[in-house]
Amino acid sequence: MIGAHLKEVRKSLHFSQEQMTEGILDRSFYSRVENDCSEINVNDLVKLLHYHRILVVDFLRGFGTTSTDIEILQNRITTAYLNEDVVTLQDLYINTKFADVRMKKVVRILINRLNGVNNLDERDREFSYSFLNEDNWNSENLWLVLHMLDLYELSDLKILVETIFHKVIRKKK
Repeated sequence: MIGAHLKEVRKSLHFSQEQMTEGILDRSFYSRVENDCSEINVNDLVKLLHYHRILVVDFLRGFGTTSTDIEILQNRITTAYLNEDVVTLQDLYINTKFADVRMKKVVRILINRLNGVNNLDERDREFSYSFLNEDNWNSENLWLVLHMLDLYELSDLKILVETIFHKVIRKKK
């Protein structure tokens, strides 16, 4: 199973077995791994992935078991919104226990948008601008902002992008 996935990754990189293993593993051993005749140990697998700048998490995603619950939920919401599937969004809104209440607010706003309610009430407007105060620009916060972008006026979008940019740059210094 790992061998077959390694082979897929290698082929996606357009590498020969020699290119994939150079300086890390014996090519003949690697060939046996790809053909499920030998097992690769974790250390060698990590070295191989690291050498080719492949994140272990990305490699493991190929097995379909490493998505977190929040990523699965984010994907379901995004897909439903892009497909204009109000029924699925409503079902998620009603039946999902959201760990992050902001996500539930976004789903409600997306449902309203798909139902033609384009004007934000004062609470939603404050919520949409609250992202400007974020200091932690992790993937969850960026997902939330992404789904709020079409609610902003163009001038506000410019401010939002500049704010995010400056906060990220400042954090790196």
